[in-house]
Amino acid sequence: MRSSLIASILVAFCLSACNKKSLSDRLPSITTSGIKTFGCILDGNIPYSVAGNPVYNGGGWNISCYTCLTARFDQGALRIQTLDCPANTYEFNIVVGGTVIHPGTYNLAQVTLDSTGNIVSNYLTMRYVNDQGTDFWYQTDSLHTGQLVILRASDSIYSGTFTAQLILPGTNKLFSITSGRFDVKLN
Repeated sequence: MRSSLIASILVAFCLSACNKKSLSDRLPSITTSGIKTFGCILDGNIPYSVAGNPVYNGGGWNISCYTCLTARFDQGALRIQTLDCPANTYEFNIVVGGTVIHPGTYNLAQVTLDSTGNIVSNYLTMRYVNDQGTDFWYQTDSLHTGQLVILRASDSIYSGTFTAQLILPGTNKLFSITSGRFDVKLN
């Protein structure tokens, strides 16, 4: 009787473990068709994703709040930006310096501007807002870097994957980003 009870518990445990999705399974698929998706794993245990065009949700930011994923050229660079709302907890900016972007691997490091104010480097920033409403801006820099792989850069569509180790400037607080992926079309 005791052995059958243990066997039943083991079977129930195995079945429940088999039904759990991995964190990566909770992210959008890696695609290259411009369907406006973005996702990554934050600090090894938080799946984060946004999708689609800006959607008004009201409230937040003291005026209005949008859940959005945008891509545009700004200051001589490709800028991919996300904002989740109404949670308003995370905002991401992936920036690739230069007006001509090709498929390939790009290092993400420190923000660098040329003499005219155009961005000439590749970097990633993440804004985190805690429960008390305090902003924390994590970023890549010369010591805490990342990697961006552009899979598609054609017909106004930019798709790829990314990982990064971010730091909160002035502190030793680190934040890791893994399994990152995006598939955007220029706005």
